[in-house]
Amino acid sequence: MTSFEETRKEAARKEVADADAALRLPTPRQRIDSGLGLVIVSTALVGMVGAWLLASGLDVSGHLDPPVIAEVEDPRILADYRDNPSPMVDLVASGRDLLIGRRDGTIDRFDTGGRLFAIESLPRTTAFSGDLALLSVDCSGEDCATGKAETVYALTTKGGLAARHDGEWQVVLGDMAFVGIDGTLVDQADLRGWAVSNDGALVLADAGGKGLGLFDQRDGSWQTGPAIPGVTHGPLFHQGAFWLGSPAGVHRVAVANGRAQWSDGALPGAEGEVLDLAAGNGTSGLLALQRGICSAGGTGCLSLLQIGRSGDVTPLLQEVEAHPALNDSGLKHVVMQAGDLLTLGSDGVHRYEAAGRRWRLIDPQEPTAWFAGTDGDPLHVALPDRVITLSKGRLRAEVVLETPLAQIVPGDGAALFGLDRQGLVLDLTAPSARILAPADSGMPADARFATALALDDLFVALGPQGVLIHDAKERRYSFFPAQAMPPVPLSDTIVVAGNSGKIWLVARAAGTVWSLTLGGDFPAKQIEAEAHGSAGIPVTQARFNTGTLELIGREGQVAKLMSNGRFSALAGNPLQGRFSPVSVTANGAQFVFPMARRFGLTGRRNAAGAVRSARRKAPG
Repeated sequence: MTSFEETRKEAARKEVADADAALRLPTPRQRIDSGLGLVIVSTALVGMVGAWLLASGLDVSGHLDPPVIAEVEDPRILADYRDNPSPMVDLVASGRDLLIGRRDGTIDRFDTGGRLFAIESLPRTTAFSGDLALLSVDCSGEDCATGKAETVYALTTKGGLAARHDGEWQVVLGDMAFVGIDGTLVDQADLRGWAVSNDGALVLADAGGKGLGLFDQRDGSWQTGPAIPGVTHGPLFHQGAFWLGSPAGVHRVAVANGRAQWSDGALPGAEGEVLDLAAGNGTSGLLALQRGICSAGGTGCLSLLQIGRSGDVTPLLQEVEAHPALNDSGLKHVVMQAGDLLTLGSDGVHRYEAAGRRWRLIDPQEPTAWFAGTDGDPLHVALPDRVITLSKGRLRAEVVLETPLAQIVPGDGAALFGLDRQGLVLDLTAPSARILAPADSGMPADARFATALALDDLFVALGPQGVLIHDAKERRYSFFPAQAMPPVPLSDTIVVAGNSGKIWLVARAAGTVWSLTLGGDFPAKQIEAEAHGSAGIPVTQARFNTGTLELIGREGQVAKLMSNGRFSALAGNPLQGRFSPVSVTANGAQFVFPMARRFGLTGRRNAAGAVRSARRKAPG
């Protein structure tokens, strides 16, 4: 090969190498020049400065320092319930907490879940300083077990009330208990009476010797007043004030601007023993019935007073003389008519004439019954021999009676009805009495009956004292004593109903037969008795079958009462052995005798054979 060809090959190889070098990445050495070196040095310096600043900041702040061991507070040792010397008075459960109340108002709270104790205390102020009396939770049923209860209440011995809601105690009512004039708390046993105002805001309580107490429910405050000895009536609220009655007179307790105005004594003009207090109708004042001093001396005279809102006293009636027989024990009823008092009592009927202040006798007989209309007018009075009607204080009608009445009932209009002590109903409309429903005697109080039966609407009962007939529909009675009847067997008797209302009586011991036929009308009902002889056998059962009376003897005999009045034996001679029937029934021409251990059968034609056959077939 010539050198020229080699040169050309070398040039081609170099051209390929240069092309390959142009496509390859430069090496680091090929990349480094003065400019790049400056950039690299500057970047390194900036990184070093930043690292130094970051390290300095972390060193100062301590964010990346390891945790420092330090003492922490343990809430489990903050309180020990045993350290409190105050006695425990109550314990309640609220959710999962147990609250233990102590007398000094401290509350030990025990968390049953975390097993931790904590101490709480009731709010303590001058108005809430009483000792703790009890705790209460406002939950019921499942709420108490599931922890839904939210409020706990605490009551102090002075009447204060505090509530715990969401763990915070707040005072609801301060210490406002009813403290008597002797400085001690008033218990329920000390109270003798109480009254409340019309709007329910004020309550007046009478604690006897401990005084009066006025409770204002708007703020829960108590006010204590003087004691009124021997209160007989009241307290009573009327026309904006409280009223009380005592042997000294009428006492008034008014309330102005929330403060009670206690009275020092009885109202002037209302002195004397108070027998009754009543609120007048509408806007009228208080009515007071008093017993005071008579003009001739003594303290038996009555006065009826009307007392106004401000305490002014107006006498409506005021006696000047007293009737010695009209006392508390004998007085039964009092009404007022036309300004006069009408009294009913053991000393009769009297009228007190207000104008003359005197008593007038209307009738000396003691009333047996009375009825007073609206406001006491009219007044119907039943005396032993007559009924009188009083209206406007005067006698208006009179009806004569034959027997005393037990009750008077008015009807429509002027109708008047009465009931006497034997059940007689009378129309007492003047001028004469008229019987509406007769009185039946019924039976004696000691009457006893051994047997009975029903005949349609009639009920007939028989016993040793006699026979009672009662019409259940008309409510009528007739009684026939045994002494007024033939020797009918009324004791140990079998009673059977027959045809046409006839009653058959069969003596069990001797088989004697009687029939009773009822007749007449009430109250003159009649009994006709007829004897039919004796079957001569002890009888255990009797029946009336298709117009015939049939008897069953204790030894198995069967007898029939014939139409000619004679008895015919249906079962022949008495059987021997242990044939002792306890009852009997019939199936066509045969009788069935249940016995203690077997049955016996008999027919009307061949009684003995049938019975023997039954005995052979019977077990045992």
